Amino acid sequence: MLGEFHKRNEGSAIPNQGFQPFKSPVPFLLMRHAVIGDWMFLLDNEDWFSLWARRFGESAVQALAAELRRTDWRTSPAVEFPTSTFIVPWLFPSSAKWNDDPVAN
Repeated sequence: MLGEFHKRNEGSAIPNQGFQPFKSPVPFLLMRHAVIGDWMFLLDNEDWFSLWARRFGESAVQALAAELRRTDWRTSPAVEFPTSTFIVPWLFPSSAKWNDDPVAN
């Protein structure tokens, strides 16, 4: 996962639209491994979301189910996701062995 931080980044946090964690007086990029909780950043791109689901398998289903149970998703309005977080395609190489153990890969 790759996030951009700079003084003009208006991206907000998903759970709190008033919080702007991507603003920084010094520009920088943050790169980290994708984790199971990153599903919310990938929902709007079917290819990336499919790669996430393949990577985390049954654990992905359980993570989504837990989040849906925690929220009032049946009646909540749509949530907008920040545009300042991107997935890097090479973090999910097509030749990788996919399983539900995030530490194994």
